[in-house]
Amino acid sequence: MRNFLFVFSKFIVITTFIFTIFVIVTGLLVKQNFNYNLIDKKILILGDSHTLCGVDDAIIPNSINLSESADTYFYSYLKLREFCDRNKNVKKVVLGFAEHNVSESQDTWLKSESINNKKLIFYYFLFDIKDLLHFSQINPLDLIRNSARIIKGNIGHLYRIYEGAAVNEFGIGTHLKLYEKVDSTVEIKPNKNIVMDDRKYSEYDIIYLKEIYKYCEDNKIELILLNSPVLQKNNAYTAQYLKIYHEFLKNAQLLDLSYLTKNKKYFSDLDHLNNEGAIFFSNFLKDKL
Repeated sequence: MRNFLFVFSKFIVITTFIFTIFVIVTGLLVKQNFNYNLIDKKILILGDSHTLCGVDDAIIPNSINLSESADTYFYSYLKLREFCDRNKNVKKVVLGFAEHNVSESQDTWLKSESINNKKLIFYYFLFDIKDLLHFSQINPLDLIRNSARIIKGNIGHLYRIYEGAAVNEFGIGTHLKLYEKVDSTVEIKPNKNIVMDDRKYSEYDIIYLKEIYKYCEDNKIELILLNSPVLQKNNAYTAQYLKIYHEFLKNAQLLDLSYLTKNKKYFSDLDHLNNEGAIFFSNFLKDKL
């Protein structure tokens, strides 16, 4: 029995070591060969599904949208750093910044197995040692569980690099067109009053919101915090949202356009613009940037 446990333990250690080496080597190969060049792009758009669906970079001159569904500020920061370090032509960053982005749910997303099953596969090559250590403190199990998927994802990236795929074909961000329209009979509830209560905001992800702000300040990049149009406004975290802005982000421009339109034809649901709405919003937005 003791001999079996020794052999089994040895097998686990060797297997883990091999997987770790493959994760590191394939990740480094992607990082070194990936084409980060954002030719003629001066505006980088980052955020979650709100900017993913709502901002059409084909309409806004010299812009590229690298938003992705369920992106926390952790993942937005990785893209900001890796692309802007290599593209000094980027002078503006538009970052999705709405009430839900400062809530505790952001930390839940960072710990979500279903979300990280996808994110780690596509984003791993953007990590540096500091990112890995921080993520390991938040969610070490997902790094271990997804090691085989990360290797597979890195190999997929290497194939896309070989094929000359565009940046927005790597699963790390693009503009998504939605053609559904919200039910015209859907009820829009009255907004609640803004009340400062004991609701907590994000503990881990707020660190990376501050890192985004600091990076832009240090590199003289204009940071625009964008609150995109929604049908149903949620004021539950508005007090905390404004508090965070005034305390930590005061030199950034806050562009709250969440009330811009309530026309149901522009929305696919209560929270997201459809393609018609994105065209309307992007044409309005391009004059503000």
